[in-house]
Amino acid sequence: MRPLGTTVFALVDCNSFYASCEQVFRPDLRGRPVVVLSNNDGFIVARAKALGIPDLEPVWMVEHLLRKHGVAVFSSNYPLYGDLSSRVVTTLRLYAAEIEVYSIDEVFVRPWAADGDLKGLGHTMKNAVWRDVRIPVGVGMASSKTLAKLANRAAKKVPALEHVCVVSNETQRQWLLKRADIEDIWGVGRRLGKELRYLGINTAWELSRADVKWLRKRFSVCLERTIEELNGISCLELEEAPPAKKQIYCTRSFGEKATTLPPVLQATALYATRAAVKLRKQKHLVKLIHVFCRLRPLIKTTTPAAVLYSYPIRRMTRG
Repeated sequence: MRPLGTTVFALVDCNSFYASCEQVFRPDLRGRPVVVLSNNDGFIVARAKALGIPDLEPVWMVEHLLRKHGVAVFSSNYPLYGDLSSRVVTTLRLYAAEIEVYSIDEVFVRPWAADGDLKGLGHTMKNAVWRDVRIPVGVGMASSKTLAKLANRAAKKVPALEHVCVVSNETQRQWLLKRADIEDIWGVGRRLGKELRYLGINTAWELSRADVKWLRKRFSVCLERTIEELNGISCLELEEAPPAKKQIYCTRSFGEKATTLPPVLQATALYATRAAVKLRKQKHLVKLIHVFCRLRPLIKTTTPAAVLYSYPIRRMTRG
């Protein structure tokens, strides 16, 4: 079995993070369905997947399901989630030469012991986070960040792996890629996935064996890097300092159906202010203000959001 590159990346991903955070202080809820609502209790941001509730579903549309199944419902507590996320990172630093906090519930780690028992190290990190923070995690380890992402996904979905998946040789890489759909790949969204499927590329394995140069010409250099990463060649380094955001979104969903204009105007003013505060903290310039509103029909459609206001800032000013 041919070994992959000597560089090792581990992705540690917290399971159902917001719900897990609430269960830290309510251990009696472990094993029960839990949902977490947005900061105005308008829609569900952490869902009970077993009940088939879609992401970002308005609460009023699924109240009957929540009551029927005895779901524990919590208002979001972002300071708590941020604190527990920091504790997870603190624990992982004991095993990491470098760390990239990719999101509130995902951390890329470059382990100290990259040439030892990687499977054992993965279980050690998983058990340490559970012991210190009581947050369940999955661990994926591979020679590139994109492969580590796919390995993490397998760690959560394949019970035999016990939440730790290590890709350290060619046989393991092929096993992983042949079981991953094209849309499962980090950086391949629905639109790109649809175009690749039109070309007959349906799995991560098929993409890894495709003509790299031709796909680069047709799409972008980013896809070329993704293919290299799928083949175990690291093209993406850890980012210990996250780059500044190029877009700032502040949105809300109403807890009750809004039938008049004043609540919409109040929400627009409030969230525009919050976006401006975030912009000032980054000390950046603004080029475009975009206000949008989406109506939620009872029957789902592909109707895009209605643009209420779009104003380009001709003379850029700070904040």
